[in-house]
Amino acid sequence: MRRDTRETSVMTAVIERYIRTGEPVASGSVARESRLGLSSASIRAIMAALTEKGYLEQPHVSAGRVPTAKAFRLYVDTLLAPRPLSKGQKEALVAALGVADADISQILRRASAVVASHSMQLGVVLAPRRGEMRWRTIEFSPVSANLVLAVLILDGGSVRTRMVAVQTAYSADELARFSNCLNSHFKGCTLAQARLRIETELELAEEKLEEMWRKALALSIPALDDSGAEREFFMDGIGQVSHTSAFADAGRLRELLSFMEERPKILDLLERTMASPDVSVSFIQGEYDATPWAVVSAPYAPREDKAPLGVVSAIGLLHMNYATVLPVVGAVAASVASVMRSRL
Repeated sequence: MRRDTRETSVMTAVIERYIRTGEPVASGSVARESRLGLSSASIRAIMAALTEKGYLEQPHVSAGRVPTAKAFRLYVDTLLAPRPLSKGQKEALVAALGVADADISQILRRASAVVASHSMQLGVVLAPRRGEMRWRTIEFSPVSANLVLAVLILDGGSVRTRMVAVQTAYSADELARFSNCLNSHFKGCTLAQARLRIETELELAEEKLEEMWRKALALSIPALDDSGAEREFFMDGIGQVSHTSAFADAGRLRELLSFMEERPKILDLLERTMASPDVSVSFIQGEYDATPWAVVSAPYAPREDKAPLGVVSAIGLLHMNYATVLPVVGAVAASVASVMRSRL
């Protein structure tokens, strides 16, 4: 469809009214509000043609038209003009993240809340894989003759603690020496790199290792163990979204609540959106009344030449206000990326 056609203009007017109201759009409403200079009869004929082409649908014989996912795809890709955020709005988003005194997990949790409050959709932020985080320092403390507390602090401030069973009691001085050795070797490594190096040393050269170094390596492994751990994500906004008119329909609300409980599905969805280098919009098919859901996402990376660590997303109904949501998601992702550059 050419951008300068009357069909395009009418379809844009229908979509934008549907975004505002969530109700089927009649030709008379478009004629009154669109300033296209077309009669209601002309607009009705154009809407009928758009329906035949799959851009509009008529839920009931007596109702107006509703844009389809095909129409929203064209609108988002070629017709939409997102409203850029002002400098003040961007500064307000950064301030809301509260980066000065927070660790990475706190910042990502706040980012999901910022997206939710500024977009009026679900805000969802995918955290980096644990193996991509970098080792800052590890400390060991004796708990009993058979237990040692391992505390691994990552760049960005995240903390991981593990209780490690030991066969030999260690003094606080011995554990401090273990910590110093490990930190001198692995500070700045990603957890995946550190784990690989530690396991390789233990497997290939265990007999040749100095006893203290072998014990230190063995103690560190449980702190790096992610077996059975799911990748983390943060979600916010269910309270405000569930009270909007879009979710007055109980069936649609149930579908939203059910979706929120399916962690594997959410993780798969977010990871698939990381492939896009910029803000992207994807649609997922809903089950209740077959209405698709929209996902607006933007990846964040520590540097432009590095692979993304995670993604910032807004998830909502097909007729979300994309002109507002896209700039918000992009700005929050850029702010998170800036934090990652400074922390990692």
